[in-house]
Amino acid sequence: MRKLRKYRGTIVGIIVFVALVVGGFYLKNIIAPDESQAIYGERLEGRDAVKITDATKKKVQDALKENTTSVKVRVAGKIVNVTIELKGEVSRDDAKKMGTTALEQFSEQEIAFYDFQFLIKNENNKEQFPIIGYKHHGKENISWTKDR
Repeated sequence: MRKLRKYRGTIVGIIVFVALVVGGFYLKNIIAPDESQAIYGERLEGRDAVKITDATKKKVQDALKENTTSVKVRVAGKIVNVTIELKGEVSRDDAKKMGTTALEQFSEQEIAFYDFQFLIKNENNKEQFPIIGYKHHGKENISWTKDR
């Protein structure tokens, strides 16, 4: 009994500390409930059924290789990013047609499921480039940035 009275402050301090740690974990679970789940949550459901393969990416690169120095196709979530670097003097209108050409390489299901974003650069024409195009999966056409 004497030892309990002697260390009463230490025992109360340990109990309060344990209670604060348990309360902190409880509060963390309320604020961020599941860290093991992806940052996209359930928004990517169905993506496995409509997967963009490396062959499709290669098809896009082959379709655009004539007037480009590089074409990169990257999938991030439900957005397909197509980065096109042009060579020589390619007009802005011809560059926009390249976005449509790239889009034609994808299947109907892929176009209906994914959003597409096009970034077109041209080192020789910095006045009119870069331009950005975006196609929402529910829309028919690509929306381009306002002409410079």
